[in-house]
Amino acid sequence: MELIRTIWALFLLFSLLAVPQLLGILAYYRVVKFHKRLAHLVCFLVPPATFYYLSWRIWFHSENAAQAHDGCGMAALAGVFIIVLGTFAQIWCSMLMQILVQLNRGSALRWSKVSRTNSPTGNDQVD
Repeated sequence: MELIRTIWALFLLFSLLAVPQLLGILAYYRVVKFHKRLAHLVCFLVPPATFYYLSWRIWFHSENAAQAHDGCGMAALAGVFIIVLGTFAQIWCSMLMQILVQLNRGSALRWSKVSRTNSPTGNDQVD
C-alpha cells in the first residue's frame, strides 16, 4: 500500500511540473493566430499561475482534509516555500519554453524558405 501512495505522490509531482507547461504551449498556439506578443505573454504567465493554483489545491487542501491536527505550522510554512520555489521554477521553465518555441519557429521558417528557393518550380518540398 505504501508503494501505491509513493507512486501516486510522484505522479502528482510530475504532473504538477508538466501540465502547466503543456497548458502554456497549447495557449500559445491558440493565441498566436490573433496576436504574437500577446501569445508570448500568455504562454509566459499561464504555467506559473497554473502551478500555483494546482499546487495549493493538491498539497494543502488534500492534506488538511485528510489530517486535522494542531501544530506549530512549520510544515505549512515549508510547504509555502516549496510552492513559491516551484512557482519560480515554472517561471524559469516558461522562459526557456518561450526561447525554444521561438527558435523552433525560426528554424521552421528558414527551412521552408530554403526548400522553396532550392526547387526549380518552387512547389517541391524536401522531407
